[in-house]
Amino acid sequence: MKLKADINLELFFEQVRKCRHNVYFQSEEDDRLNLNSALCFYVFTAAFLGKGPKLQGNIICETKDDEMLLKDFLQV
Repeated sequence: MKLKADINLELFFEQVRKCRHNVYFQSEEDDRLNLNSALCFYVFTAAFLGKGPKLQGNIICETKDDEMLLKDFLQV
C-alpha cells in the first residue's frame, strides 16, 4: 500500500519498530528497503524528505497484524 502524503515520519517509524515482522518499502523498480534496518531507515527518510532521489513505491508488511499497526499511515 502507498503511504499517505502528509505523515509524521517519526510516528510512522515508531509503529514500524512495533511490528513483529519485516516491513519493506518496495520501489517501482522492485528494489526493497527493509525499514527495520538502520541503513534503510536513513535512505528512506532522506528520500521521503526530498533530500535524495524521490522514491515511488509501496509499503509491504509480512503480516496483516503489522499492516494494522501501520493503517493510519497507509492509503486505502
